[in-house]
Amino acid sequence: MRAPSDSPLPEPGRRSLANAPASRVRKPEGQLCGRLDVRQHRTKPACGGSGPFTVFAPTNAAFAKLPKGTVDSLLKPENKAMLMKVLTYHVVAGRMTVAGIAANAKAHGGKAMLKTVEGENLTAWKDKAGAWWLTDAKGGKAKITIANVMQSNGVIHVVDTVLIP
Repeated sequence: MRAPSDSPLPEPGRRSLANAPASRVRKPEGQLCGRLDVRQHRTKPACGGSGPFTVFAPTNAAFAKLPKGTVDSLLKPENKAMLMKVLTYHVVAGRMTVAGIAANAKAHGGKAMLKTVEGENLTAWKDKAGAWWLTDAKGGKAKITIANVMQSNGVIHVVDTVLIP
């Protein structure tokens, strides 16, 4: 049985970050990163194995906010290294639910430092309205719009902005 197209979860039996179809994690503004399918670009070896991992997954609407031509440029074979940097910049080793991020932040003065697989840090913090945000080393910010999409080898948090290393 297939999940409905507006379901926030991948199809049953396909609940791994490596093989979950991107089009099955949705939010009202668009589907999760449909053109930059992690499986297509072989990020599993770059992530260091089978997990667990935490993925901060931008939606198509997030990619649409990038300057014109950025996504097409990233998809060119000669730009594979940069694509891998962008993708792994959204991945953290370990399974971090929002509750785990909150506990980490509470223990560190309200901000959790998350080391990405790419190597740089993201800072997770909660705004006054209760929403969780990520800030990258350059000051870019992404809001977590859907949290805790649990997978067999990690968790996905959908974000509204692509963070660029």
